[in-house]
Amino acid sequence: MASISNATSSKSLPIENTTSRDVTDNVKLAIGAAAAASAIFAPLSYGWKGVLTAVAAESILGGIYGYTPFRKLFRF
Repeated sequence: MASISNATSSKSLPIENTTSRDVTDNVKLAIGAAAAASAIFAPLSYGWKGVLTAVAAESILGGIYGYTPFRKLFRF
């Protein structure tokens, strides 16, 4: 009978160096995508669609560029 080798070998796998900024940017992109989808597909009034569009634009641009206008507005 053949033996099953151990799943952990002596070779190490490359581990990506992720920072909290990378994770934060990915979360912002996900929030922006969810807000954009809600603004497009949800049966909401135009006021709520406007709010969701603003949240989506701020989150997506903040995730891409790492800069948000609200940080400067509120001096975070």
